[in-house]
Amino acid sequence: MKIKITSALILFILGISIFIYPKITDKYYKEDIKKKETEYIKYTQQIPKEIPIINDTKKTNNNYNSYHNLKELLSILKTRNEEMYNNHQHDFIFNTNYEANDINLSNYGLNYNIFGYIELPSIGITLPIYFGASKYNMSLGAVHLTGTSYPIGGKNTNSVIAAHRGFRRTKMFRDIDKINIGDLMYIKNIEGTLTYKAVKTSVIDKKDISTLIIEDNKDMITIISCHPFPFNYQRYVVYFERV
Repeated sequence: MKIKITSALILFILGISIFIYPKITDKYYKEDIKKKETEYIKYTQQIPKEIPIINDTKKTNNNYNSYHNLKELLSILKTRNEEMYNNHQHDFIFNTNYEANDINLSNYGLNYNIFGYIELPSIGITLPIYFGASKYNMSLGAVHLTGTSYPIGGKNTNSVIAAHRGFRRTKMFRDIDKINIGDLMYIKNIEGTLTYKAVKTSVIDKKDISTLIIEDNKDMITIISCHPFPFNYQRYVVYFERV
């Protein structure tokens, strides 16, 4: 009798733990992301739009250095976006090394190598954006697929951002299929906040990248995740255009 009661109690505690554990990890994940986002905004958005060149190095200050760090990074990313468009995304289509990343964002003062944040109010998530779709980066948040436009906006760009369809700590893009046409998305980057609107959804083969490329004269963000959850043999895609 005691054995049965003990077994029942163990199963009850195990069941409660399975139910509560994801909620606890999700809570701590969101708190951590909020803290990092606050640091990010403090570093990027409080810097003056223009700072005059200071020849006397003794007069330099943190804002001056931060300003030029971010301006240099932005110039690099804009140049790369133009090159991607002009060479028809050769590296993305033929190389398929989406995990690669040769930009160390910490060199530009961006802590944790976070480039920015993606916010999807309709499904209640905000995730940090990392460059390179490595397994490690995907365990931390959303990732920019190398070979697609960097998420800084501009004509002839399409930045593809992926995330897990649920992860052990938080749901990430779990509810991607609940995003409706017309829903808004916000990209917080080193220049400010960009606003996009969902214009189309699609289910594609996991190896099909033909629908993820840049479209002429458009400013787009495309988000992608595994589908159907939890079997993951396809990909669910939502296309956003700049508002």
